[in-house]
Amino acid sequence: MDNENMKTVFESFNQMRLNHKRQFGGVGLGLSIAKHLIELFQGTITIESEQDKGTDVFVELPLKQISKANLNAPKTEVNPNTSSKHVLVVEDNKLNQMVMRKLLSSSYIITFAVVDNGKEAIEALKKDVYDVILMDLQMPVMDGYEATKIIRSGVLGDSIGKIPIIAVTADAMQETRQRVLDLGMNDYMTKPVNKELLLKKMEDCNPASTELKIA
Repeated sequence: MDNENMKTVFESFNQMRLNHKRQFGGVGLGLSIAKHLIELFQGTITIESEQDKGTDVFVELPLKQISKANLNAPKTEVNPNTSSKHVLVVEDNKLNQMVMRKLLSSSYIITFAVVDNGKEAIEALKKDVYDVILMDLQMPVMDGYEATKIIRSGVLGDSIGKIPIIAVTADAMQETRQRVLDLGMNDYMTKPVNKELLLKKMEDCNPASTELKIA
């Protein structure tokens, strides 16, 4: 990378602004999210790059040693009356998938599956029963808008057509929020994903359920 690109490499949507031609999805959020996650752990990420030769990325994390006894401790206190949730995550970006896996797997009452695009989501809905769908919008093959139209059309069945859908997107425009609600999605949230907000929105989509708790 040249010096000019180095100045903005950690900024959101950098790849989109540079108009890089690419075959797969992604809008330039990877390094921005990585930096955010690393700083949450009080770490640092730096980049050294020489144009046409290569790039080195350095990550430093102040990790602590944990005793084996702590590793066996329960991840969360689960209310026996709390209903479990089976969640379908529709997301093409591997880093975002990792974040969602981390958030959802921290609770015993949440199970989930992850697919790469809307077409795979449609196929997954034909094979399993889900309580909530977390839908990215910009994806290759079939985006979240088209997938939502198919789900809400009822062609997959009435029960599938009524599954709560929450848009999880990097697009923070008010027009986008209104568009997804008009399509029949139940709610909308932006990335990076806030854990507490995600759980609250899942609760709001399932008002009859008891509060979800994640450690």
